[in-house]
Amino acid sequence: NKIDSNENSRKKNFWLRLSGYYGSSSTRIRNSEAMYRTCTEAASRKTWHTNCMIGYDWKSKLLLRTLYVWLVNKRLVQEGKPFKKHQQVFFNEFWGDTRVHIRNAGVDELLNDKNLKIAQQCR
Repeated sequence: NKIDSNENSRKKNFWLRLSGYYGSSSTRIRNSEAMYRTCTEAASRKTWHTNCMIGYDWKSKLLLRTLYVWLVNKRLVQEGKPFKKHQQVFFNEFWGDTRVHIRNAGVDELLNDKNLKIAQQCR
């Protein structure tokens, strides 16, 4: 039975390698997604709302998530050029998720895009 399991594992790994699952780009994407998930989980801890008296509204939650993302982003910047692509994928995860939360809060998409353009020009 253990031999069958090892054989199945080798076949699975072969197909994963063939499909590019273990490639640098795929691995980078999975790692960046995992980093972002860690940020969202840390920002969702109840202690922020109970001990620190931060509100439960979507803006407060967004600010907490943004704080964690900013901290991780700063660390990726310190790591330099090898982590530039990780940083881009990580931020894309954050921005995509943030847009969903903003839409769910009923903020107009055009207003959202206008403010983003203004923020980008201030860099």
